[in-house]
Amino acid sequence: QPTLANFRPAHLTERADEMAFALRLARLRERSLKYLRDGVFMRPPQLDVAEVTIPMSRLSIYAGQKEGLKTFEKKVSPVLAGAWRAPDGNLGVALVNIGEVTATITIRLNQNDSGLPERGTVFQVDEANRKPIGVFRDGRYEQSHTLAGQDACLLEFSQDP
Repeated sequence: QPTLANFRPAHLTERADEMAFALRLARLRERSLKYLRDGVFMRPPQLDVAEVTIPMSRLSIYAGQKEGLKTFEKKVSPVLAGAWRAPDGNLGVALVNIGEVTATITIRLNQNDSGLPERGTVFQVDEANRKPIGVFRDGRYEQSHTLAGQDACLLEFSQDP
């Protein structure tokens, strides 16, 4: 569920790119409620994506407050993913690129781990569109996708009737 902490109206102009990203996420969530709200959380898919190094900071209110703010760098995946099975049996995989550059992601799903239906059509859903992008068979899916920096989509695995 999208949430903004410490929002100030000045953020709309001072941090316009980040605010646009947050609004795109909220719109995508609204279009994906049968998965993200009403679905059953499944094992996240396996992703192959190049890691990036990002700046991190930590100030704990419970431990280490006396030590002050700590900054460091960490290697992380710029793409996060989660999977949900909708009440109708279809599978939705939410992908978000928190990085600033386009990432190429290879996604691997199988029926045993993710609840992927036996066969069907893959749709890519964003804040405004839903378009078919491929098929899956034999309860397996492995495909590469690109996702722009600060963007998100939902891959919908719709089972054949």
